[in-house]
Amino acid sequence: MRNFDRKDVRSKAVLLDYEQQNHLVFIFDFSQMGVGMVSDQKLIPKTFITLLYQNDTGSFIQMKAYVKHVRKIIQGKFFIGVQFIGIESKYKCS
Repeated sequence: MRNFDRKDVRSKAVLLDYEQQNHLVFIFDFSQMGVGMVSDQKLIPKTFITLLYQNDTGSFIQMKAYVKHVRKIIQGKFFIGVQFIGIESKYKCS
């Protein structure tokens, strides 16, 4: 059982992996504690990443996160679950 409700979302985000490589990912569900997303890149569980996304108020949020699980869904696509650790930065474009 989860502590926080998940919201279904369909949005793009940029992921910075443990090797400092940028990847475009697609967020499918979002909660106060983490996200579920799809990526072309297989990440390593138990590693730290940074996720940059735009929230529903238009602010860009850069979050530090921890890779909890990775599952291959089809050839070349992976479902990745991450847990948020904390906000690294937040800014609003005007």
